Amino acid sequence: MYERNMKLMSEFQNPVFRKMQEPAHIEYPCQVMFGVNENQMIDNVVVKVDDQFMAVGVTDNEAWMQNINPAMHTIIVFGLGLGYHIESLIQKYPDKKIIAVEPDIRILNHAMQVKDFENIIKGCEIWVDESVDLVRSRIYEMITHPLARGILLIPFYAGVYQDYFNELIGWMKKSMNDWAVMVNTKRCLVDKWYVNRFVNAKRPSLHGKSLIDAHRGLPGMVVGAGPSLAGQLEKLRSLQGKVVTIAASTAMEILHTHEIRPTYAIAIDQDPITSGGLHEHLDSDVPLIFDGQIAQNSLEYKGPKVQMRLNVNQYITSDLPVFESGPSVANVSVDVLHKMGCNPIILVGMDLSYTDNKLYCGGTQFNQDIVGTQYIKMTNNKGEECLTEPSFISMRNWLEEYVARVKPEIYNCTERGLIIQGCPNRSLDEFVFDREIVTPEFEPVDMAGVEKINSDMTAELLEAKTFIETNRAVNPAFQKFRSWILVDEYVQTNIYLAEIRCESRIREGMDKRESVKIFQDRRIELILEAVNRLLELLK
Repeated sequence: MYERNMKLMSEFQNPVFRKMQEPAHIEYPCQVMFGVNENQMIDNVVVKVDDQFMAVGVTDNEAWMQNINPAMHTIIVFGLGLGYHIESLIQKYPDKKIIAVEPDIRILNHAMQVKDFENIIKGCEIWVDESVDLVRSRIYEMITHPLARGILLIPFYAGVYQDYFNELIGWMKKSMNDWAVMVNTKRCLVDKWYVNRFVNAKRPSLHGKSLIDAHRGLPGMVVGAGPSLAGQLEKLRSLQGKVVTIAASTAMEILHTHEIRPTYAIAIDQDPITSGGLHEHLDSDVPLIFDGQIAQNSLEYKGPKVQMRLNVNQYITSDLPVFESGPSVANVSVDVLHKMGCNPIILVGMDLSYTDNKLYCGGTQFNQDIVGTQYIKMTNNKGEECLTEPSFISMRNWLEEYVARVKPEIYNCTERGLIIQGCPNRSLDEFVFDREIVTPEFEPVDMAGVEKINSDMTAELLEAKTFIETNRAVNPAFQKFRSWILVDEYVQTNIYLAEIRCESRIREGMDKRESVKIFQDRRIELILEAVNRLLELLK
C-alpha cells in the first residue's frame, strides 16, 4: 500500500514526495499511532498531545460540509489524517481547488501505510511539514491573485496544533480585511492617482533625498489627528524643536490651529478633501513631505514642499527616495521616520477608533462626530469599549506587520486607542527629549529630468499603441518599458473584473473558447484605453 501511494505521490505531488524522503523539520510534542474500530480494523490515526488523545480518521462527513459556501473557489482544509473528509470534499466539489494542510509529516507517513490515497493524491494539493510563515505566504499569493474568487479555511484538526492554527487564522482575518480595503481603494482612486502624479510632477518642488538619515539617533514622533490628541497638545507644545515630529495630514491643521510647530508635515491624499484643499494657502514654514499622487490644490501650500515617492507610485520622475505605502498617511510617516534614522519612534493621536464617538481632535474643519452604525466594537488600551472600522483595523495590522518585519523601536503613546502588538503602551512623560532638531538643506527637483522621462514614456506608449491596434495583441517586449508599468497598474483592476465576468459566463453555460475570446478582446480594449489616457496625461 505504502509503495503504491508513494509512486502516485512522485507522479502527482512530487514536492511532497521529495519532502517525504527527508527527515521532518517540524517537530511537535505529540505521539502518533494507529487506531482501530470495533472490528479491529485500522481506520484512523490517533494523536496523543500531553494526556489527550485525538482521533484523526472517519467522521460524520455530511454534517461538517453543510455550511460550505458553494461559491468558494478554493477550500483549504487544516488537517489531513486518513483523508476521509478530503475524499468527501473532492467527491462533492470536483470543480474546486482543494488544499490539505498537514503540519506533521509523521501523520501522512502513517496514513499512507494503511489507506489507499489515490483519490486524495490526484484530487487535491497537499502541503505538508511547512512552517506557519510559508503557509501564510502561499495563502497570501492566492488571496492577492487576480483570479481569486473566495478562499475558505476549514479547521478540521486544529486542536492537534492549536498554536499553529491560531497564528494562521488570526493572520488570515487580517489579510482578508487589508486586501479588501486595498482593492476598493485602488478601484476608486487609480484615475486620480495618475492625473495628480502627471500634473504634480511638472510643478517645482524640493528633492527628498536629504531626508534619508537626516536625524539618525534622534527620537521621532508621528502625530495623528485622533480625538485623544486633545489631551496631549500642551505636552506637544513644550516639545517643539526637541523631537522630530511629523504631523500626519489632518494633524497638520490641528497643530497649526493650536500654534504648535511640527518638524515636518506629510500628505498623500489624492482627493481635494475640501473645496479649498487641505493645505491650500496654509501659512506655515513647515516642510510638507508629499508623494506625487497628492491632490493638486494641496500643493498650493505656501511653505516648502519636499517630494518623496511611495513604493506603489510607478511614475518615476527622478531618483526620489522611496518609502513604504500603507492604508493611511500615518503608516507612511512611520517609515519616513525610520528611514530618517529616528529611534525610538513614538505614536501620538493614533486612536484608530472613534474615541468618545469622535473622529478627530478639535481644531480641524472636518466633521468630528461619528456617523452611522456599521462599526466594530473593540477594547482600547485603557480597557474601555470603543468603536472602530475596517480601515482603522487595516492601519493597525500594517503597523503590527511592519514592526515584526522591520523591527524598529516604536512606542504607542496615544492616550486612548487600539492596542498595537509590538508597540508597547507608554506615557510621553517617560521619554527624555534634550537634543536640538535641525532640518536638512533641500535641493530642487531636476525639472529637465522630469521632462526627459515624460518624453521617453510618450514615445514608448505611441510605439505600443501602434503595435496593439495593428495586431490586436500585446508585444511582450513592451513589458520592459518604464511606461508599461504604468499601463499595467492603471488597467489591472478592470482586467481583473473582466476575468471574473469571463469565468461567470462559463459557469452559466457559455462555451469556454467563446467566453475567453470575449475576454481577450475586452482586455485589448482596456489596454488601449489606458494607453490613450496616459498619453493624454503626458501632454
